[in-house]
Amino acid sequence: MKITIFNGSPADHGGDINAYLERLSGILRSPDGGGHLVRELKLRELNIKPCVGCFGCWLKTPGLCVHNDDSSIASDAAANSEFLIHASPLVMGFTSSLLRWAAEKTIVNLLPYFSVIKGEVRHKWRYRSKAPTIGVLVGREGDTSEDDLEIIRDIYQQIALEIQTRLRFVLDTGSHAQEVANAINGN
Repeated sequence: MKITIFNGSPADHGGDINAYLERLSGILRSPDGGGHLVRELKLRELNIKPCVGCFGCWLKTPGLCVHNDDSSIASDAAANSEFLIHASPLVMGFTSSLLRWAAEKTIVNLLPYFSVIKGEVRHKWRYRSKAPTIGVLVGREGDTSEDDLEIIRDIYQQIALEIQTRLRFVLDTGSHAQEVANAINGN
């Protein structure tokens, strides 16, 4: 399986999550972990600006952001993945702005046309037959509560619904990396 990790750890924060993602990638690449093809995008090394909601990626340059940044690297990686991990240390109770910006910019992977599915308006995935399954991995802050994780779960569940895929998990780096690999592998 092609797995992409959006590493939303800012340059000056999240050393623990960076080491965790290295361990997780090693497990996922190993024959016992599934022998997956794993690509990690360190978002801090890319120039991704926030989405401004202009819809130019739907109307002017279909499938491409009209603004000159590196968001096409992240959106292409998502489009070519079967599983997409959103990973970030928590910053003030939520994932980093780097991760949020990359997630928002993947709107280019949706078609602008509306479909009503189960009574809600949704967009179809632009590439392949379906969007990648997603998982969220966070590094907790000292005061992170289960309520904080529930808010993150609710938001990412809505993202999964919007792109007509599944949110497989929201886990934190307190979970053993093998547990995350098992969740990815559906075990």
